[in-house]
Amino acid sequence: MLSFWRSWATEYLLELSSRPIKSAAAVRAGDIVLVDDPLRPRQTWRLARITDLHVGRDGKIRACSVKLADGLQLQRSIRMLYPLEGRSAENS
Repeated sequence: MLSFWRSWATEYLLELSSRPIKSAAAVRAGDIVLVDDPLRPRQTWRLARITDLHVGRDGKIRACSVKLADGLQLQRSIRMLYPLEGRSAENS
């Protein structure tokens, strides 16, 4: 199990970090994302569900409101969110 965790933490999370959300088509309310936290190691970033999208003056999505598992609501730049592969069941 430890071998799997190390592999996941180094390979999969590095892959996610190389592909942040880049367009409005890549994100929808209800999607599950990892929330970048510069104070934590990547393998301990928290999961969150996107609850709302915030559009900038240029009409592009620039930030999202997210809800963490503990119920805490945050607003984060789209550049700080890394979508997990696949879509949530609600959005399929």
